Amino acid sequence: MGKNVISKLKKLWIHSFVVILVIPCFFIGRAFAYWSGLVNPPADFIDPTESQIGSGKDLNITFNFDNIYTSSEKLIPTGCTQFVSSSSSVSETAIKDYQISWETTDTTATRTNVIIKFMNICLCDTFDNEIYTNYLSNCKVSVSQGTYSTPGDPSTFSGTTVDNYDGSTLGQMSFMLDNEEDIILRLEASIQDYSRSNTTTYAAFKTAVASSNFRVNFQYTVENPNLYKTTDIWAQFDTASVTNQDKGPYYNETNNYTYQSNLKVYEKNKRYNAGDILYDPNKTSTHYGIEKYFLVVQGNTQINLDGSPAGWIYMTWAEATNVYRSDYIYSQGDFVIIPSGVYYWNYFLNHSPGWTASAPGSSSDWTLYTTNTALNVWQKHKRYTYGDVVRWWSGSIGASQPVNNQYVSIKDINIVSDVNMWGTRPGPGDYPNQWVEVNEFKNNRSQPFDSNKAYAEGESMKYNNQYYIAVIATKAGRTPVNSPKHWKLVTFP
Repeated sequence: MGKNVISKLKKLWIHSFVVILVIPCFFIGRAFAYWSGLVNPPADFIDPTESQIGSGKDLNITFNFDNIYTSSEKLIPTGCTQFVSSSSSVSETAIKDYQISWETTDTTATRTNVIIKFMNICLCDTFDNEIYTNYLSNCKVSVSQGTYSTPGDPSTFSGTTVDNYDGSTLGQMSFMLDNEEDIILRLEASIQDYSRSNTTTYAAFKTAVASSNFRVNFQYTVENPNLYKTTDIWAQFDTASVTNQDKGPYYNETNNYTYQSNLKVYEKNKRYNAGDILYDPNKTSTHYGIEKYFLVVQGNTQINLDGSPAGWIYMTWAEATNVYRSDYIYSQGDFVIIPSGVYYWNYFLNHSPGWTASAPGSSSDWTLYTTNTALNVWQKHKRYTYGDVVRWWSGSIGASQPVNNQYVSIKDINIVSDVNMWGTRPGPGDYPNQWVEVNEFKNNRSQPFDSNKAYAEGESMKYNNQYYIAVIATKAGRTPVNSPKHWKLVTFP
């Protein structure tokens, strides 16, 4: 052959588009298509004007790029495990392992160069495949190269980090691979948490994560190996186990993660802002638990959850609980539930530690309203969320008065702690940013579903004669059927 033949040799590009999914989206599957395939190279070619010598032969060469492990945990933002109610099902990292090797019957072929080029690392909406470009730098991938010390056991992976990438600084890596050498390429994905300093911007980040899969799209290229062969032959490298195959629901998603910008990790005697919601991640603490949230009532005061929440006149903090607490403030008409029934505070002064505190059933200051402990009466210190429905007094407070007024929660972590020392505290309807009366919710607030409307978090609508509230901001066309995790059905017991 000669230089003319050599100049016509082209590299073989084999494209494999690989997807790693997020989220819940928590959030609690959300599978998407996995695209992979072979971009056909030119056919084997011999220049007839230069092929004066040599004889052609087929080289049986196989290149393997096989996904052998995908972690089962759902991906959540970094640093947020402490806000997860079921940490065994979620992780701040998601792993995919690929086993790479190649072999040929030609013993003179010794090494090849493999190039991995990242095309996209992003949060990609499962509804319309939109890439959330605002959070590209939050989407990270760390790549390592190594082996399993115990074959088939991904927990025994040992290797070295090759490089780190994110969606805004895409790059490529390359390495040499010996003939018949097996290596494992590990991709470790993560999402950097967004700033919580602004409630609105964090809510947008929540929407992106909970609505998306985490996707990594890359190409691998196999360069012509160092084949000592007759000059009139060049080889085509075919992939094994990848070409034109649907790889199925490889995904990682959010699950049971609380997206709340005011949520802060509790540290004893630290000062917080009024309205901060505290969570203790220490599993050995008496303050730890799925429903263990504490509202800071007075800002710039040292918070000690081991002590009393009572301050001078006002409470300094309050646990989000439906359990009676002797050191909590209750106003006239406020309900508590104990095993024997539903009681309300009937004294004109507030129930206050050191003043008028007494337990339900032990004092005439508490009156039994009903033995039906399933009655969903509103409780001052209990935590509610989107779409919860509660009952409150219809008029005057008293054992013979009905508790027929119903209210719907239109806030995520909905905790009300009354710090007013005097007077009767009114019903939840006096908190228009947190509650709305059922009639108002049904007749005015919840219009028939509009397929052209994007619903904000907390907005409601009527769909198939049922009422729903958006727990995650939606795009136009997202219904309770095609996007069930974005909506909560509101029932009226």
